Amino acid sequence: MRPLRHQHQHQHQPKWLLLLHLLRLLLPRLPLLLLLRLLPLPLKRLPLLWTQPRPLQMLLPPPLPPTDWNAPAFRWQRQNGRGVLRAVSAPHTVRLDELTHVERQKTRLLRNTAAFVAGRPANNVLLTGARGSGKSSLIKALLNAYAPRGLRVIEVEKHDLVDLPDIVDLVEKRPERFIIFCDDLSFDAGDA
Repeated sequence: MRPLRHQHQHQHQPKWLLLLHLLRLLLPRLPLLLLLRLLPLPLKRLPLLWTQPRPLQMLLPPPLPPTDWNAPAFRWQRQNGRGVLRAVSAPHTVRLDELTHVERQKTRLLRNTAAFVAGRPANNVLLTGARGSGKSSLIKALLNAYAPRGLRVIEVEKHDLVDLPDIVDLVEKRPERFIIFCDDLSFDAGDA
């Protein structure tokens, strides 16, 4: 029986071969001839080297899809452990005149949203009330009214609010004005 070290010896690659793999990962567009000049690589081993899998690239998640900034609304979702803005190209629309018995709230929200879209000082808003009292409908109606002027809405689930800095990083340089909307911000007795 062979010693254990001899059984696994074939798995160890020379340091120069590992360095070449690392260079290929870091500099994938570096011409082959330049790599050959950098390292003492026998040409007969070259086909074997180029056909070996790239272990680090296989472990990396695929790139995130680009954001469709033409959409009026977005949902923040997790994909491969990272957050991504998914476009909602046809969100549910509500007209302001369809909302009744919320005139005072509607007036204040319209004034605040108009200032926000115009780039003037505006307040953050927390809408409270029982289920079905029109909180979400007010936000949808604001989007419907102000989307042509650049208003956009990003819906974020409560458990994804920890990603708020990432969301702000994505949209802070955009010309549109974004409302971050969390539909159910209820808290259980054990929540801190």
